[in-house]
Amino acid sequence: LEFRRVLFRSNGPKRTLAAVAKWAQHWNYAAMDVAGFAEKRAILHEHCARIGRNPAEIRTSVHVVYDAKAGFGAFVDKAKEFEAAGVDLAIAYLPSPHRADVVEGLAEAIRGN
Repeated sequence: LEFRRVLFRSNGPKRTLAAVAKWAQHWNYAAMDVAGFAEKRAILHEHCARIGRNPAEIRTSVHVVYDAKAGFGAFVDKAKEFEAAGVDLAIAYLPSPHRADVVEGLAEAIRGN
């Protein structure tokens, strides 16, 4: 037996999302806007319906960028917006320089929500 994990990181509505519906176990939305994710997710679900696949079989993810000027609360708020839109996994993107106090502060903010 051969097992393959397929990850798609593009957002093309016709070919890419049709391919995600057919083959992928994971789709990473390659942008950071919630409305765009919701729109592309709906298209993905349409492709899944067309081929008879349960879209819940496809894990979805996005990168949420931490902005030091906006603070930890803004990061958590954005992650919650994506969660409400149906994202399964929010990946924290921390711009360099990577500092322990930022990671610890972000972890604390996430735990507190």
